[in-house]
Amino acid sequence: MRPFRVLAAVLAASLLCAMLAVSAWGGGRHALLISSYHPGFPTFFDQAGGLREALEPAGVALDVEFMDTKRFSVSEASARFLDTLRFKLGALPAYDVVVTADDAALRFVLDHGRELFPGLDVVFFGVNDQNLAHSLSGSQGFTGIIESVSMDETLQDIRTLRPGVRAVHAVVDGQPGGRGDLRTYLSQRGLIRDLELHVLDLGSMSWDELGDRLAAVPKSDAILLLSAYMDRQGEGRSFEDGLGFILRHAGAPVFHLWEHGIGQGIVGGKVISHLEQGRLAGGLVLRILEGEAARAIPVIEGDDANRHVFDHASLTRFGIDEALLPDGSDVRGRPVSIISRYMPHILLAVALVCVLVALVAALLHHVFRLRSAKASLMDSESRYKALFNANADGILVAERTGRRFVYANPAVCRMFGYSEEDFLSLGVEDIHPREHLAEVFSSFEQQARGQKDIVEGLPCLCRDGRVFTADIRSFTLEVDGKACLVGLFRDVTERSQVLEALLQTRDAADAANRSKSEFLANMSHEIRTPLNGILGMLQLLEGLEQSAEQRQYVQMAANSARRLTGLLSDILDLSRIESGRLAVCERPFELRKICASIEELFSQTAGRKGVRLVVAAADGLPGRLTGDALRLRQILFNLVGNAVKFTSEGFVRVEMASLGQDASGRERVLFCVGDSGPGMEDAFLSRAFEPFVQAEKEYVRQHQGAGLGLAIVKRLVHMLGGTLAIDNAPDGTTVCFTLPMAAAGDTVPEDDEAYLPETGSLRVLLAEDDQVSVFAARRLLERLGHVVVCAENGLQALEALRDGEFDVVLMDVQMPVMDGLQATRLIRADAGLGPMARVPIIAMTAYAMSGDRDICLAAGMDEYISKPVGVRELLRALACTVQPGAGRNGPHGRCTLRDEGASC
Repeated sequence: MRPFRVLAAVLAASLLCAMLAVSAWGGGRHALLISSYHPGFPTFFDQAGGLREALEPAGVALDVEFMDTKRFSVSEASARFLDTLRFKLGALPAYDVVVTADDAALRFVLDHGRELFPGLDVVFFGVNDQNLAHSLSGSQGFTGIIESVSMDETLQDIRTLRPGVRAVHAVVDGQPGGRGDLRTYLSQRGLIRDLELHVLDLGSMSWDELGDRLAAVPKSDAILLLSAYMDRQGEGRSFEDGLGFILRHAGAPVFHLWEHGIGQGIVGGKVISHLEQGRLAGGLVLRILEGEAARAIPVIEGDDANRHVFDHASLTRFGIDEALLPDGSDVRGRPVSIISRYMPHILLAVALVCVLVALVAALLHHVFRLRSAKASLMDSESRYKALFNANADGILVAERTGRRFVYANPAVCRMFGYSEEDFLSLGVEDIHPREHLAEVFSSFEQQARGQKDIVEGLPCLCRDGRVFTADIRSFTLEVDGKACLVGLFRDVTERSQVLEALLQTRDAADAANRSKSEFLANMSHEIRTPLNGILGMLQLLEGLEQSAEQRQYVQMAANSARRLTGLLSDILDLSRIESGRLAVCERPFELRKICASIEELFSQTAGRKGVRLVVAAADGLPGRLTGDALRLRQILFNLVGNAVKFTSEGFVRVEMASLGQDASGRERVLFCVGDSGPGMEDAFLSRAFEPFVQAEKEYVRQHQGAGLGLAIVKRLVHMLGGTLAIDNAPDGTTVCFTLPMAAAGDTVPEDDEAYLPETGSLRVLLAEDDQVSVFAARRLLERLGHVVVCAENGLQALEALRDGEFDVVLMDVQMPVMDGLQATRLIRADAGLGPMARVPIIAMTAYAMSGDRDICLAAGMDEYISKPVGVRELLRALACTVQPGAGRNGPHGRCTLRDEGASC
């Protein structure tokens, strides 16, 4: 409702100003009211109303101008208001007197009055700065009313109404009026010895900080609202918004020194009446217009306009006894007896009820007479209607010619969408498509001659134009002495729709598989892009000097990001396996490195839990094998990770042994991962290898995970041609699997993961639109000694290559204006680039699905790395592309970088 109240206030103020302005220039004396605030401010209408009550009977018109200093800073509002007022005063007749409301308007007139109102007297009211107001008493051209807050009386009210209160917390901001009240408030220190006076100053804190401070105020204390419109950062709020903010965060009662806010959650106090101030100011204006000099009129203190006002709901909320209120207090919102308030309405309602009862009695008497008269007729028709209406098939009765229907049952009405009354104006030609009418009448004739019992698959036309298929049986029947044609309709559209739905389901399943692949590709990209920024920032932090605690925080954040990356990789791997698109890359590897990687990755985690990790290879097992080492690591890491995670004491053992050769001469290698953990429940074993299935309950979980590890293990083992088995016992679980592998030669290529060749200082062009990724990559490269130039899209990258020389380009794929693939094709085809047309280009992208690497290389890129990008991967990619001889395992002498989307 608040927006409507504000709109109504603005419209009312505009109408008031327009009416006053029209009357002001219609002749007679007129005064100008300068309001410090805006029409929606809660004090304005009371101030203007009080002035009007005094001035209008005397024939003095009032014009209003608003400074709007509550919603804008005083300096900004004053500057704009000065320009506006200069323009208006230059076009309007001169005023007879100037009235200012509140401190900001008075200070404005003091600063600019000689220029704008030379020789005019000024009447001020609503001024909180008492020192300034007192200094103007007796000054040339000034008099007025001080808005004298009843600070002492309100504080005494707090002491009386809140026995045992320890402290009062005053809320104030940087507004001039609020600062004046703050000085009055602070002057009470020492006068009230048993009450601590604290200040919550928005001028030195934000709204959020004020909320925290208010929440910390004990409920036994009290809060005194002085002024809360703008915080330290310049964020302004209306009175209602500021009050609402305070009430939401404060547990203690809120008191006030002004009448507005009573009834909105404020308890009350001895408050200022702006209506009475307006009346007093209007009286001073009339004295000046009658010839009395302003300086001869003493400034009025204004305390006579204040009175004790409290809110009944707030008093009840905080358990304050109304008997403790000062004598003569005005309590707003007291419940009023419903009977006394609404007695005229109650009497009127009773009279209406009596009339209605009489009418209902008359109607009931008439109804009973009608029911008695129709009873025999209804009895004779009941059986016919019951059978007719209850039939699930549609029934239509038409004249023998079929030109007009005479009866229709509910089922046929539902079929065609007509009411029974609508059917009485229709015929057979209205419920069948025109092109099928000949077929319909022909079938009726055949049924009448006994040549057909039923006609199948006749099209029927609904009211909304829809056509459905029905089986129709017709026969003749005598109704009321006339020969009629009866048609029985059975809708068989559902039967046809079932067949069509089966076909659509098949097509939808095919489309779902395609959509799944598209979704996974998009999900991978959208998750990897922010992950790239996160890990990039963390890698930058790792390179800075840090305390031990900071290093721990960075490492924990990096581990969490890598855990999310691992989960994403597991989901993509599972999808690739299910779709048969996960490539198997077999090449020679050393088994000792597999064992070393397991110990390196899990030994610390196991050691912290007091679990002994043992990795052993049996005698007779070849030290060098040929197979997919990457997928073997993935299987073992999942199994060992699960074993360590679920084992709290004892051991985790990894054993490898040879089972001999199979018929094809390949070595059958047995891998067993056992632990001394609690084992698995037998009911869980049947679902253990299903995706997203976990042994723990949904909300009571001791271990993290998405439930993909065992599902991927099972699928990888089967994809590599192996078998899998579980030995489950209460004192531990052992998972065993076999894989067929060929023995390798004596030489095994050096592991790319440990090889980081030097590149020297490079001039790098970074084409990337994500600002976080740009920042992270640029700082990492610069930290490594490289010079980096950035481009936000492929078009800018192409222009950068025309303007300068670069050693390498790091190219994102998805970018605005021009993507990385199109930019690469243009670079390779642009002879005008000279040597830059052959500049090494590395795809650095969040597209990491199967085949994405091949797409990038086919577009002309030299290398591919997927996001999130690590420092080692980035260094290796730079070395492989800038120094082609640095790699030994890839095609054409380049490095082969491992990534989730790469194929063999």
